[in-house]
Amino acid sequence: MSTLGERLKKARERKGLSQIEVFRRTHINNKTLSRYEKDGTEPDTETLKVLSDLYEVSTDYLLGKGSDSNTADKSDSDGIPSAVKAWLRADTTGLTDEEQEMLQEDLSEYFEMRKNRILKSKNRKN
Repeated sequence: MSTLGERLKKARERKGLSQIEVFRRTHINNKTLSRYEKDGTEPDTETLKVLSDLYEVSTDYLLGKGSDSNTADKSDSDGIPSAVKAWLRADTTGLTDEEQEMLQEDLSEYFEMRKNRILKSKNRKN
């Protein structure tokens, strides 16, 4: 059975995040994160929740009480892959609520356009 640290590292890597990127998004020092991943120390409950949300896995999975079937390779009912949603949560510091909403709409439209192009391309090949 894997350790908490191993599951934290696995979840981070599945999201394609470096420790520095986790720091940028959560303000958890990358050296602290490294200690968590090497089982040198354990995160407190709040930190565990933050990492669980960022990595899109359950706290039960991180604690070894559940499978990792909730990981980032899945899509929610809206069809947007979890990895894309994580990218959409990029730092929007300095943008007004209206600007953030505009950005989200633009990205959603772009995603839909690319998805349709990919599907058209697939249909032409079949």
